[in-house]
Amino acid sequence: MRRARPVLRAHPAGPSLRAHPAQAALRTLHAEWTKLRTLPSSWLLLAATVALTFAVGTAAVSSVSTRECASAAACHEDTVKLALTGMWLGQAIVLVLGALSMGAEYGTGTVRTTLTAIPRRATVLVSKAAVLAAATGIAAGTAILASLATARWILLANGFTPEAGYPSSPSPTPPPSAPPSAPPSA
Repeated sequence: MRRARPVLRAHPAGPSLRAHPAQAALRTLHAEWTKLRTLPSSWLLLAATVALTFAVGTAAVSSVSTRECASAAACHEDTVKLALTGMWLGQAIVLVLGALSMGAEYGTGTVRTTLTAIPRRATVLVSKAAVLAAATGIAAGTAILASLATARWILLANGFTPEAGYPSSPSPTPPPSAPPSAPPSA
């Protein structure tokens, strides 16, 4: 009598080998973070974003002075806009970083490995975008805070003081145009 051979199943009866969707998304984020942080060019571009944003903003703020204005009312300088002038250059550098991080895998052919390991393209793209947004957000936040802090110091030294009639510079909120009036008496 012949013995029956065991049947090999495509899906074993045990626990599923597939990762939970949330766990798969976290693994994909971790993989994309590893790719971004191990590329020296990404660190150079992030550092260039901070440095050039800060440098251009500082140069723009340093170029203005109250000596050209007869009074505070005659000087219509948008000090916040001047302090953040370097953001234009920073955005261009971030665009290059985005193209590099998204397109580098296509150029080298490693995108095949990525899509074999993670077949859902949407998960890969969302993870790449999230990691890139987090990295550039930190760099941009650092550049903005440094630019505004330095601009305030430079503008005060260039005569943009509250005593001269200018608001605390750079201030994102405009000063009140008139003191608040007393409530009507009943």
